[in-house]
Amino acid sequence: MPSSASDAEVALKNKNRIMAQAGQKVKSVIYCLPLGIQVPKTITMQLLKYILLLSLWWIPRIFSILFALFLAFFSMDVFGQGDPAWKTALALLMHNIPTILIVVVLVFSWKRSWLGAICFFITGVTFFLLMPNKTNSLFLVLPILGTSLLFFLNWTFRAGIKKAKDAYNGEEQ
Repeated sequence: MPSSASDAEVALKNKNRIMAQAGQKVKSVIYCLPLGIQVPKTITMQLLKYILLLSLWWIPRIFSILFALFLAFFSMDVFGQGDPAWKTALALLMHNIPTILIVVVLVFSWKRSWLGAICFFITGVTFFLLMPNKTNSLFLVLPILGTSLLFFLNWTFRAGIKKAKDAYNGEEQ
């Protein structure tokens, strides 16, 4: 609660300003202790919804980058084996083919979530079919299929994500 009358007046002005921006009457109010202001509950829920939608935009992309780095890490075993430089470079290229494929799919699907969902699904199924040991290949395939699912959810909620991006950029109030 506000500690003095001036704090109460400021909180009331902030509440009225936020309600005017929202264009609606709000009866329930949440008091934000770190900020020291009162925020209408509906605006807080809208903000939470926008944060979740923006997270849904970024999570598949960040996950794809981290997975590509994870795969690239395992290609480092070609160094230190005493082979000539050209053989080491060729082995490094061969070990990084899955990583290159993941990065190419990510580049093409950065703005097109539907393409990411389809391409990551096809990549995951292809990796599963090409692996000789099917049970161990699940450690490689399940993250790819999970990324495909995240891109599909991104595509499904694209209208809400666009609205959240516009609100974040200040284009919508």
